[in-house]
Amino acid sequence: MMDYIPKYCRICSRHLKSSRGVLCELCSTRMKMLLRPKSFYIQLPQSGKKVKVFSLIQWNQFNDHFVRELVLSQKNSYPLLLPIESDVQKFVLKRHSWKNVFIVPCPAHQGPDHAEALAHSLASLSRRPMLQPLKRGSHKEQKTKGRQQRQATSMKWINKSSIFKEEPNVLFVDDIVTTGSTVEAAYHLFQERSCCGFDVFCLAYRQRRGR
Repeated sequence: MMDYIPKYCRICSRHLKSSRGVLCELCSTRMKMLLRPKSFYIQLPQSGKKVKVFSLIQWNQFNDHFVRELVLSQKNSYPLLLPIESDVQKFVLKRHSWKNVFIVPCPAHQGPDHAEALAHSLASLSRRPMLQPLKRGSHKEQKTKGRQQRQATSMKWINKSSIFKEEPNVLFVDDIVTTGSTVEAAYHLFQERSCCGFDVFCLAYRQRRGR
């Protein structure tokens, strides 16, 4: 049985002239230009704590249209890590020196999503274990709470008693980081478990505009 060969570009849906890759020549070029791997610290909105973020793309007004297309193309699909695997390896894996590290994806609202698939790809590339110990708080529970309470309880443990037998280092994976509220919810849960280290990996970081 022959392997499936994509006929259309995963981002712009143009017909592929070549059977190599999943992107057309234009999107492949734009993707390479878009990649600006950086590591930096962000301040969490409620606690003010600082966490380190590894981001492959810096989302701004100049690349807004293409990044939106890229993010939309990831919905219900496998993440586009194949064209950027070398960048992931060079940037994250060489800079991230933790040995006892677990890769933890941001929990989906319902069913699997691209943050989980991104974490799977990163775990495979780095040969580090991936765990899924978190789940989203129910929509009904969130309705009766104020904004700060919603952020604090937006995630819960699936089973925290047997996941970590020793103090872990966590690389939390999400597709997009903007306000830091989702990161903060996960950060506080792992601090309850005496987490040694907590860093974030994301496909794109979008800085909040000044109010």
